[in-house]
Amino acid sequence: MLKLAFVLAALAVIRADDVSNTYYLYTLENHYEPEVMDPTVPFSRYSNFKITDNTVILVHGHQGSLHSEFNNLVKDAILFHQQPHNVIVVDWSREAGQGYTAARQSVPLVAHHLANFISWLETEARLIRSTLHLVGFNLGAHIVGQAGRRLDQGLGRVGRITGLDPAASRWGSDSGRLADSDAMYVEVIHTDITGPGSNGIGTAIGDINFFVNGGSNQPGCIGHVCNHNRAYEVFAASMSNSGLLGYPCSSDLQNTLNRCRGDPLHMGGLVLSKTGSKKYRVNTSGSSSRNMLKFCIFLAAVAVCYGESITYKLYTKDNKGPFNMTGSGELIKEFGKKDNTIFLIHGYFDNSAEQFLEEVRPAIFRYFKKKINVIEVHWKPLAEDSYTKASGNVGLVAVSLTNFIRWLDLEKDVKLENFHLVGFDLGAHVAGIAGRSFNSNNKVGRITGLNPTGRHWGSGTQRLRHTDATYVEVIHTDTFGALSNGIEDPIGHVNFYPNGGRNQPGCVFHSCCHARSFELFAASIDEDNRLRGNQCSSMTQMNLNLCRGVTLQLGGIDPSKTGTRGIYRINTTRRYPSSSDMLKFIIFVAAVAVCYGQTVDVRYTLHNKNGIVSMRPESDDLPQQFEKDAESTIFLIHGYPSNTVTRFFQLVREAILEHSNQNVNVIEVDWTRAAGNSYTQASNNMQSVAENLTKLIQWLITNVNTESGSSSTRDSNENTVTNVTPFHLVGFDLGAHVAGIAGRVLNVTQNEGIARITGLNPGRLHKGLTQQRLNANHATYVEVIHTDTLGVLANGIGDRMGDVDFYANGGNNQPGCYSHSCCHDRAFELFAASMINQFLTGRGCNSMSQMNLNLCRGSPPLRLGGTELSKDGNGIYRINTSRRYPNGIVSMPGSGAIPNQFEEDAQSTIFLIHGYPGNTVTNFFQLVRNAILEHSNQNVNVIEVDWTRAAGDSYTQASNNMQSVANNLGVFMQQLYTEITNPTRTTTTTKTSTSTTETSTTETSTTETGTQPVKSGLTFHLVGFDLGAHVAGIVGRKLNRGVVRVARITGLNPGRLRNQLSMQRLTANSASYVEVIHTDTLGVLANGIGD
Repeated sequence: MLKLAFVLAALAVIRADDVSNTYYLYTLENHYEPEVMDPTVPFSRYSNFKITDNTVILVHGHQGSLHSEFNNLVKDAILFHQQPHNVIVVDWSREAGQGYTAARQSVPLVAHHLANFISWLETEARLIRSTLHLVGFNLGAHIVGQAGRRLDQGLGRVGRITGLDPAASRWGSDSGRLADSDAMYVEVIHTDITGPGSNGIGTAIGDINFFVNGGSNQPGCIGHVCNHNRAYEVFAASMSNSGLLGYPCSSDLQNTLNRCRGDPLHMGGLVLSKTGSKKYRVNTSGSSSRNMLKFCIFLAAVAVCYGESITYKLYTKDNKGPFNMTGSGELIKEFGKKDNTIFLIHGYFDNSAEQFLEEVRPAIFRYFKKKINVIEVHWKPLAEDSYTKASGNVGLVAVSLTNFIRWLDLEKDVKLENFHLVGFDLGAHVAGIAGRSFNSNNKVGRITGLNPTGRHWGSGTQRLRHTDATYVEVIHTDTFGALSNGIEDPIGHVNFYPNGGRNQPGCVFHSCCHARSFELFAASIDEDNRLRGNQCSSMTQMNLNLCRGVTLQLGGIDPSKTGTRGIYRINTTRRYPSSSDMLKFIIFVAAVAVCYGQTVDVRYTLHNKNGIVSMRPESDDLPQQFEKDAESTIFLIHGYPSNTVTRFFQLVREAILEHSNQNVNVIEVDWTRAAGNSYTQASNNMQSVAENLTKLIQWLITNVNTESGSSSTRDSNENTVTNVTPFHLVGFDLGAHVAGIAGRVLNVTQNEGIARITGLNPGRLHKGLTQQRLNANHATYVEVIHTDTLGVLANGIGDRMGDVDFYANGGNNQPGCYSHSCCHDRAFELFAASMINQFLTGRGCNSMSQMNLNLCRGSPPLRLGGTELSKDGNGIYRINTSRRYPNGIVSMPGSGAIPNQFEEDAQSTIFLIHGYPGNTVTNFFQLVRNAILEHSNQNVNVIEVDWTRAAGDSYTQASNNMQSVANNLGVFMQQLYTEITNPTRTTTTTKTSTSTTETSTTETSTTETGTQPVKSGLTFHLVGFDLGAHVAGIVGRKLNRGVVRVARITGLNPGRLRNQLSMQRLTANSASYVEVIHTDTLGVLANGIGD
């Protein structure tokens, strides 16, 4: 009864008409379509509310509303940059929109309503009050304070309240304003507290109070409104930036004089409790790059900023352009406020993205006679890495575009109904998400989706919808087949399916079919547009080409276009040109070809000494950069898409081009899109990808033979081409099998086929695909490197597959690796290292048993990897390594001699010594090594000291072994010093002296032989992380007693040692200069030493 009475009392207030409170629920699942939470209906209807997630409630201030910048910016920051939360926005705009006095008088009623709503959540949603966080701006700060006060009636307080520059006018100490007792923790951010007309309270009313830049005169601001708004801007920034630190102030004077000192405290964020002083000062600058904010703070409007990753370029008919638009400050004069505005938004960045922009924009100005603003939305840095990452960034781009449009909408003569958003590929979804951010009373006029991408964008996602604008038109051109790019569903008001949405005339590849969408759209801009489709009563009728309904013109750029909702089919036989005004369409094709997919599904990028260029088999010409006289053409084929794709390409490509000492073409085969959504789907698509690759190779053979002027030799019986450029296919994971399938296909049609295939830990396949496995018959020479073959979760195949099979460290448990993925990647790391390291050789094994027992003694040893097209070897080989072989590494000590790569005249030699082995070993080496070699501006040797095996199985064992590791390193350094300074090593130098007379000049040469001076490369700097810092210290103390001296030791958070080993700690006398960086020293579980 008590519970029932409590709920009824809450409903009585919530149902009252005394205030307009409406509650909107946002989560990651419904970020752009909030649910209105109505306590009069069953709570089970709110499927997006997660009981297990914490809840944040946002309350705007005077003149605020649901769509106020405070709500949008803070909501987006929480959802995009924090752990999953339920974000509830309170809209009390009816009262807030009145004069300040009336709005202020409504605060108690709004707070009462909110308190009852929270009570309802506690009852129905099992909300835990102590986990609730209320955030209020301006008057909203006092609303959340009073709501928290009402709830504290013996049942406990809410967890946290954050007051963002609480309104000051008529909120004295006894006025019911926000107080530190209103929640378990109350934080207040003050940004506008001084001067006539200031908005905020200068008194420290919270448990902890942050005074940003002293609480007034915010950098970049002119006026109190900007200062006031800065409160929610910096709070939003705190969701992604932990660098917003405040320093404690003992008095207001200290704050004013900017002399606050002491232990810093993070401002903002969502942590429910903090401890510290009463007052803190936070200093920021107006530039996001200087204060490390991830949010740019604009003066006229607020937009989420992602550096220079998203840019807006304006083109106009009169002034051409481009003109950069920042989304802030004054609107540039070139923008026509009363003119229609069309946004062009590209998708996943490949060749088609650039073609889209370069084809549609000129067509607009060529055919459209009226004035118009054309704004290109460029987000290439967020769209070019991989399709998966680009797809994940769509929401971020949409938020940026939404705020940019809102900034434009602030202008008096600018109307959203005159806006037309045109998105290609992923850009269509960007347009849709941005469009739906505006309410139904002020929608964008039109959205056109050009073959919206389908992968990862099913019916339950945030893909483009017909409700996203007043009118939404979609042109579907590539919707059929496993490798198609588009969505077949009719997702717009009007949906055009040219040629049934597939098999576009003149196209052989999916990429061509995909691009046909923007080619047709560009053609439709002509006032003599004859592209008309017939309405279909069903998708079946459309697929059967039986549509006979009313006709509607495809495309065009009028934002006020309308049409009867439904499905339309249009049949074409030609392709829109990009260079001729006379011809509207070209290329008649009698037979329709199936789209196989190339540039979008499978992209080819050529790298060689001439530069980088994309290769497009559908074009007639071979790129000029392609070296027809190269010693070989190497194809790099990745496996199932993951974080390794980019790294595989970069590591192997750079190793080949920089260190193989050959003139080669390197072609990257990118099939991330064609891989689909799962490993199974990727496996099933290998055949299609291989066929696509085969077509490229055949195209290359034809063009090389044609352009070289040599006629291809054909066998009269087999009709196959001979004397082709040698090809070497390097495939990692599933890419190894793609290479094999391509080799098998080419071997049927070519005399020589593929010269070599290298399979890098070929991926496992299910039983139905075993016939597609790489094998020795797929090329003249097939080499396989196995690195991860043991266990149920292993990625690779342990069986023999090639002419030569290398099993690195037995094919499993790679040194320094603690996961299958690391062992898997070691395959391409070793292959890349083989371009440099001549000592990567394996010994022949008589059997797999001998290999597994590490008893292989076959002779001569065979070198792993490399780029030679054939080798004199056959069978099983085992190679043992004790270190990681990334790009550009030579093993030391090696053969006993100093490697040629060692720079004796380097300014110093830096040793990197890791700590107790963990996931950080690889990161430590890679991050520090790359930073030194790329950014130190010094000629240095960097030597990695890998003691992962010597560390043993536990931290204790690793600590006990430090002395042995240090002894080993000390001996190595002494040998290095001795070898280089050996007095028997002589150098011959030629000196040239010149004497001049009045009539002639003569030159004489003299030769000197002598002792070589000590090289600067023997200036040693030891950098040790964790236990490695102590290893460095032991080495330094040992060597400093002899001839060799350690110039510097840098200890990176030296690891803790038990008492018995305290004498081995790094100390100041371990080197001439010792520097220590402490980062984790507090608490029982801390890793470092605080002394």
